[in-house]
Amino acid sequence: MGVDTCASSEFHLSGDYIVGGLFPVHHTINNATFDFPVALECDRLPFSAAGYQKLQVMRFAVEEINNSTSILPGVSLGYQMFDHCSEVRNFPSVFDFLSRNGSVEIYRHLKEYMPKVVSVLGPFGSSQTITIAPFFMMDLLPMVNFGSSSSSLSNKKSFPSFLRTVTSNRGQVQVIIRILQRYKWNWIAFIGCDNDYSQDALQLFIDGIRETGICLAYQEELTGNSKHNIILQKINELGINVIIVYALQLYATALIESAIQNNIQDKVWIASDTWSLNKELPTRKGLDTIGTIIGITERVVSLPGFPKFIHKSQGDSKYLECKKRKLKTEKENFRATCNQDCYNCSYVNPIKIINEDPSYNFAIYSGVYVVAKALHAILQCDTNGCNKTERVFPYQLLKEIKKSDFELLNLRVKFDKNGDPPSRYDIVSWDPESSPPYEYVGSYDTEPAVSFNINETLIHWYTNGTIPVSRCSEECAEGSARRPYRIYKCCFQCDVCPNGTYVNHSVFFSTHLQRIPVYLQSLV
Repeated sequence: MGVDTCASSEFHLSGDYIVGGLFPVHHTINNATFDFPVALECDRLPFSAAGYQKLQVMRFAVEEINNSTSILPGVSLGYQMFDHCSEVRNFPSVFDFLSRNGSVEIYRHLKEYMPKVVSVLGPFGSSQTITIAPFFMMDLLPMVNFGSSSSSLSNKKSFPSFLRTVTSNRGQVQVIIRILQRYKWNWIAFIGCDNDYSQDALQLFIDGIRETGICLAYQEELTGNSKHNIILQKINELGINVIIVYALQLYATALIESAIQNNIQDKVWIASDTWSLNKELPTRKGLDTIGTIIGITERVVSLPGFPKFIHKSQGDSKYLECKKRKLKTEKENFRATCNQDCYNCSYVNPIKIINEDPSYNFAIYSGVYVVAKALHAILQCDTNGCNKTERVFPYQLLKEIKKSDFELLNLRVKFDKNGDPPSRYDIVSWDPESSPPYEYVGSYDTEPAVSFNINETLIHWYTNGTIPVSRCSEECAEGSARRPYRIYKCCFQCDVCPNGTYVNHSVFFSTHLQRIPVYLQSLV
């Protein structure tokens, strides 16, 4: 009997220490409601190449660490990963992580508790994380997250063992406000969706513009049933020319496509990190007619060796055929795999995986290294090996992870007291005619010091070089005074000042400054 060369799964790898991973290999927008219990089968839902890429980045990082002689020498790192395709119905994977020998035991002394995994990476998305995080918090099992940016997760009283390698919404909202102030745009629409990611960003935005001259003229939450044409019509009627779209990629894509269909023109669209480097939207016919798209994205870092890894794992034809037969047999025999199946994955072209949005690749990659280096310290590893007899408890690993401060691919990996990393954002301008269809036009960093720069000459303005305007009211001319108009602070009318009530300060001061030398000479 021959050896089954494809018996192993992409979802699990044995090792001395197991890291859990939750990735959206399949996705859904609206969860159907049931009046009886139904098991969730993620592979029946639409496949997400972007989610599959994220899973592959974790596999790549683990393989790289296991092949290294400088980190965890003689110790193997393994993983147990699940397809996390729902906000509220993926609990079996959580219980699997917390289990020992197939059961979740109740311990009186939690400090002696050792679950199946030493840490968890993921899930992707704030709502998904907030839903399941409490299960890991009570045991202080470290969650090193790569894609959940809600600022509420910075609250260590509620989420004591949560850390992230992706920047929180707070930093991204600050970048957006700085862009608005830079170009004196004060008449703004904010379009989000009905989840924690968008709702948190909206509140941060409202708080952030309170002491500025910026007005939130219109806001809307997108759902799967939103009437985009009505939303866009309201924006047009209000004369808003700058639209922040802080929504998940599926919602943002549907809105932009509707804008094209409804012939919306001459707008500036500010894209949040979830869709700012979308690979498919720039190819849509008519995109160039809707205006200018400026995106905020996590600092993109290429991972040396990752393309080769993907070609190797996806390109072996014998392995792929074997895997397809194995998956087909499992389906026919109704074998329960608890969301560790991906029949579609066998057919994905390696180039498609490599070319997916790379925004979160470094966050995943560095998250694996954070766990590995913390283990390296606890196991007292050196060039001669590691102390494999040392028991590793979750709270011990968490304590070591919090100390993280190292350089990886020329970027500093560290956490503040809230478990948040330094803010590192790039600003891109979309150009559908070029390849790739983006140009990097600016950046925002908080490490080692706060810095913000943007080069407007590189932005593809729909106005052919001039900066567009989005204001409720134009500034009053000399000799006029503002009179409040509407309920917004940036809306006003200009009334001409009556005779004898207006002083032209520039003329007044220049005249009197000229007289100062004469006055001083008379005193001598």
